[in-house]
Amino acid sequence: MSERTATVERKTSETQITCTLSLDNQPGVKAQEINVHTGIGFLDHMFTALAKHGGMSLTMNCVGDLHIDDHHTAEDCALALGEAFKKALVSTEMVPHLLQSFAFAAGVTLHIDCIRGENNHHIAESAFKALALAIRMAVTLTGGDDVPSTKGVLAI
Repeated sequence: MSERTATVERKTSETQITCTLSLDNQPGVKAQEINVHTGIGFLDHMFTALAKHGGMSLTMNCVGDLHIDDHHTAEDCALALGEAFKKALVSTEMVPHLLQSFAFAAGVTLHIDCIRGENNHHIAESAFKALALAIRMAVTLTGGDDVPSTKGVLAI
């Protein structure tokens, strides 16, 4: 599996930010590196907590126009972090085609309705988990000798 890491540089007339994010860490593991320097103590603390408890390594450095206020720095840091998160995730663009190909090759009817969610990675993950549970239920032997049908037969 490829490393899910991304680096984003965001430079505007108000801020200069470098953000590197790695998703493949476990919370509390010594390999997890977190270094956040935005110039806003509370924001540093919040992003550090996000990375620490999310099992992510995060390095963020920002120089912003704090002499005006903290709005530009806070907003641009969040934008850089969000962009890094999106880039670090694997592409989910081909998930519908992948599932269609699986159903065709397996000779099965497959309906997956994703009715909620905003993060494509999590939507795809939940669809695959649901498919896994459905497959497990479909192929599990019951141990009985009765046909699971009110017709008494599973045939054409």
